[in-house]
Amino acid sequence: MRILITWHAAVEPSYRKLFSELALQGAEIKLIVPSQWIEGGRLVKYQHADSDVYDISVFNTIFTNHIRAFFYPAVRKLYKEISDFNPDIIHIMEEPFSLAAAQFMLLAKSAAPKSKIVLFSFENIDFPQRFPYSRAQSFNLKNSDAIVVVPEEGIDLWKNRGFKKHIFHIPIGIDTNLFRKVSGDIIPELIKDIQRNGAFKIGYVGRIVKEKGVDTLIEAVGRLKKKGKCCSLYIVGNGDCKDVLAAEIEENGIKEYVKFIPALKQEDLPGFYNVIDALVLPSNTTPVWKEQFGRVIVEAMACETPVIGSSSGEIPNVIGDAGLVFPEGDVTVLADCIERLIEDENLRKEYAVRGREGAVKNYSWKSIAKEYIRMYEGLCHTHIKAD
Repeated sequence: MRILITWHAAVEPSYRKLFSELALQGAEIKLIVPSQWIEGGRLVKYQHADSDVYDISVFNTIFTNHIRAFFYPAVRKLYKEISDFNPDIIHIMEEPFSLAAAQFMLLAKSAAPKSKIVLFSFENIDFPQRFPYSRAQSFNLKNSDAIVVVPEEGIDLWKNRGFKKHIFHIPIGIDTNLFRKVSGDIIPELIKDIQRNGAFKIGYVGRIVKEKGVDTLIEAVGRLKKKGKCCSLYIVGNGDCKDVLAAEIEENGIKEYVKFIPALKQEDLPGFYNVIDALVLPSNTTPVWKEQFGRVIVEAMACETPVIGSSSGEIPNVIGDAGLVFPEGDVTVLADCIERLIEDENLRKEYAVRGREGAVKNYSWKSIAKEYIRMYEGLCHTHIKAD
């Protein structure tokens, strides 16, 4: 079974573990990927990894980092790549409204007309696309055989948008060999400074932007400090709201208990998760965005770190019974959740065990690859059962 995949996010080596697993499970994989992209707030340039045990072609893009508008200018080379590989499946891991998806759809119809074509989506808010993206979406939906959605809400969303073919809910995975409980001797020195802090250590990892709700977390920590709870907050990431948050930290009188840390590389994140006592993802839904997955939650769970998340989007589904969920924006309940973890060591241990088990069972790349193989095989044989 030959599978051609294109995905802008695959510039990040950790995401390419999925394709390595697909290859290990018997699929012949060819990946087409941009030469660079901004992932997790960092500019990532494609670099070959030892785990890349399949064929990869790297292309420059135009309008790079714009999900809707980017595309590949080397059309003839792309056509030849697709035609020579002659795939059974072409998986366009781009949103159906993107120009890159439409470009690959056009190429697929002419270079490999017998291939089954699968789309991909993180979308969980239904709002109309403007031209030319609306035209791209209609064209892509009409000509595809299936779509994979990351959030569960995506199933009804794409049905409502008129997609009548196969819709599969398959989440994003993580490398559970990288994200695990680690010993102190392999924790980076910067993180060891955190480890030496005797307070209850609360962490946040992600973009520092308004919709991520870090202000709610800051206020909750301020309330806990007023109650005399010994805790510290570490905010990891990049974004344009840092100055606003710094002012809120001052207002809450917790400047000495909060530290900003620039976005960490994937290989350094397990060390961070291992030295904090709880990870909080306090995302807030907006008219145009809500949490589509919450990968940092799964990463922390795999490291046996208790997690707390808001009720935004996919977060409650990801956490399940392996952590605590609070109504988004509710400072009081968030503070209560953190206090429960501070006061109850047994609860922390219980969530640590559940978190690791759930991460390995549901979100390891090996498990996710099995779901993809089942879907691809079903498509090839046309006997397919959607979730």
